[in-house]
Amino acid sequence: MSKTSSRKASNGELKRLTPRHIKAIHLHLQGSRLKQIAERTNLSPWWISRILKSELARKAVAEYQESMDVEFMAQCGRAVEAVKSGLSDPDVTVRLQAVDRWLKTQEKRLGRREARTETAEDVVKRLMELRLPESPQKEQETARTGG
Repeated sequence: MSKTSSRKASNGELKRLTPRHIKAIHLHLQGSRLKQIAERTNLSPWWISRILKSELARKAVAEYQESMDVEFMAQCGRAVEAVKSGLSDPDVTVRLQAVDRWLKTQEKRLGRREARTETAEDVVKRLMELRLPESPQKEQETARTGG
């Protein structure tokens, strides 16, 4: 029995992932194109495509993405604190950059793909122009002081 046949099931599906298969998956996860992966692994683009479409590779990619999601969520608290800190920084440039980052993050989180034409400065200006109603407590204080 040849090495190739021991790696494939009777239906053509891979039975196991070899180190080259794993390297191809890693390159794919890093954003490499099919042709680049083929060149770096010394496999044909057709074979790389077959590897990446295999059940084993899809499972490996799903497990990797799940672990990255866990890592990402673990860092959310620190990221929120960094943005909060930036929003209250005395330097207006830092505050505007923090707003811009926050808005971009929200767009990605909510799945909005359309390009935003509004800058952070535009958003802040629009927010500052809004006349928000005063809180009931503030209205009571104003009424008591007569101002």
